[in-house]
Amino acid sequence: MDMSVKRGNKTSDCNRRSILRRLSMYAFLFVAMLLLIGLTRYLIGYGEDGNLLVNSIAAGLLTLIILGLRFIIRRGRTGQGCKASVGNVDMAVPYTSAQHYFVRNDVEGLPPTEITTRDEFDKYFGMAAVMGPGGMPTEIDLNKYFVVCLTMPPTDRAADLSVESLRRTKSGELELRYKLRQGEKRSYTIRPLILLMVDKKYQMPVRLEEI
Repeated sequence: MDMSVKRGNKTSDCNRRSILRRLSMYAFLFVAMLLLIGLTRYLIGYGEDGNLLVNSIAAGLLTLIILGLRFIIRRGRTGQGCKASVGNVDMAVPYTSAQHYFVRNDVEGLPPTEITTRDEFDKYFGMAAVMGPGGMPTEIDLNKYFVVCLTMPPTDRAADLSVESLRRTKSGELELRYKLRQGEKRSYTIRPLILLMVDKKYQMPVRLEEI
């Protein structure tokens, strides 16, 4: 049984571009070091009559090498480029979990990741009230909030979905990062579901990213 949840676009192209940029930088530094070594040997052979222009070029190459090394180290520390497809993260987005709902049995496939109207919500989800304090379904005002849905196909294995973060990226989308833990096989099927209420001022395309 397919346990995968619909995710965002793959990051292989982004990772390849990051690797190519680093290789290009290393190649540039290598060539600059060779030129610097050649100029140094030239100056040694020139003795005290060394040319001022050659000295200036050597100093410039040395500066470029130092700046290039600092650039590489800084990118490695900050994770710039294509680290885990996180993108250019801008800010965390607040949300509230909606409790005691389930995916209707007549729903085929996966519900939409983003739901903005009551009719659409009722088409995919039902209420599952339970006894005791806090057992009533969370009230969802779809005039104020939109709903982010994280679920998966029915499975006969123990499965636990958990949200790690919801962030707005500079690329103009919300990124929902989550974890999926799978357990032993059971004699019945379940459909894990997480519903997040998010203020409509943050409404934009949502990308799911398993970590």
